[in-house]
Amino acid sequence: MGRLYYFVYTSFIAADFPPQEIPGVVRAALDTNRRLGLTGLLIFDGLRFCQYLEGPSAALGGMLTVVSRDPRHVRFQVREHATLLPGQRRFADSPLAYCRLDSQATALDEFGNLADRSAASVLDRLRPTLVLESP
Repeated sequence: MGRLYYFVYTSFIAADFPPQEIPGVVRAALDTNRRLGLTGLLIFDGLRFCQYLEGPSAALGGMLTVVSRDPRHVRFQVREHATLLPGQRRFADSPLAYCRLDSQATALDEFGNLADRSAASVLDRLRPTLVLESP
């Protein structure tokens, strides 16, 4: 198997995109990610997205391009992009885990000021507190 990579991005939901459509988007992304060999997590707090995706370089790069151009995202920002060590997928069993946070949640605030922390380390710390849902 070739080298694996990951990226973490944050964005805000576009004003004209109804949040109730997000579960349908997640279901479609599950199928796409399975086909491309990508795994990861999408967190949504009612206003913001944070997504972690991991997988082969070509598939990951293509997905990064697709997501960055998607008009449902505004203020899209890659927070981290790096190589994964062999066997180190964080979400090996999930093409796309999903977590919908309460609209008052502040968990995604940490991605706005990473300072000396990596986005992946912030995600690793938050992960045990997340309640994953089926879309």
